Amino acid sequence: MFYKKWFFVANGSLQVDISQLSLNVRVGLKTQTLPNGDRVPKLVVTSASLNINKDQLKVQMAGNMFFRVVDDIQWAFINEIRFAIDEAVSLGIEYELPKVFDQMMVKAEGKQLLYEDIGLDY
Repeated sequence: MFYKKWFFVANGSLQVDISQLSLNVRVGLKTQTLPNGDRVPKLVVTSASLNINKDQLKVQMAGNMFFRVVDDIQWAFINEIRFAIDEAVSLGIEYELPKVFDQMMVKAEGKQLLYEDIGLDY
């Protein structure tokens, strides 16, 4: 049998404009112990979900012939674009938000200034 391989390179760009979305994040607090022995809050994201209505999503593609063809039939895969955005944002929130919060707590050494002369000491 004879097999033929063909490689196709699609050069182009994708621009996505979202006019409205809803983001639901559930968080919890635990404690962590700092190297100096102080206990401070630790953020835990239990769930994160993003909802983008397909009517609120505008996709523009530019590039070679491949992108021009795909741009004409984007209605066929608009849900895949929504799913990819949802997954990227949700995973980013679930894994990155706690890291940022925890780093802030460690850097503040368990003390947080709310207003002048008023602070939180965990």
